[in-house]
Order: sequence, then C-alpha cells, then structure tokens
Amino acid sequence: MLAERRMTAKEALDVFGNIPFIIPTYSYIEIVNPIKAKTAFNVLKELVERDTPMKVEHRYKLGKIIDYYCPNCSVYICFSDSVSEPVKYQHCPECGQRLEW
Repeated sequence: MLAERRMTAKEALDVFGNIPFIIPTYSYIEIVNPIKAKTAFNVLKELVERDTPMKVEHRYKLGKIIDYYCPNCSVYICFSDSVSEPVKYQHCPECGQRLEW
C-alpha cells in the first residue's frame, strides 16, 4: 500500500481558493463574511509565498567581496570575501522570506 503524500501549503491554498466561503455547522450553514474570508485568504497566500524559498541576490563590490540581499525586500543580509563564508540565514531577518542559497 502506498503512503499518502502530504499536501503542500501551496496545494492547500489552491483548494481553499476554490471553495465558496460557506462553513457547515451542526444544524445550519453559516455564511462567512466575504470581506473577512478574502482577508484570511490573502494572509494565507502571503504566508505560502513567504515560505517558498527565493534565491538570494548577490552583488559584487571591491573585487572579491560579495554582498547578499533578500530577493523579497532587498535588505542587506551579509557578505563574503575570499577568507570567510557568508552566514547563510534560512530566512530574511527583516521580512521573514525563506531564502535559497
């Protein structure tokens, strides 16, 4: 028997986006405020996008020194040179974007 594959956050968001904003309860169907539902959907979408790794941007300066920047908010992350390796953060310290090195 094959093990069931776990759904990714992106797949869950896609499913959520195709459901009308109606929540069944014990004895009736409650219609969710569409403005609240849209806001909740946008928050989930932003979280999925932030958790999707983005390639770190690098810019050369002074020959062998490389500055690294967040691809989402462009904040400076760290540098490397011919002597030291960069500190490879998993997430941007400013916006929380997941980083790919």
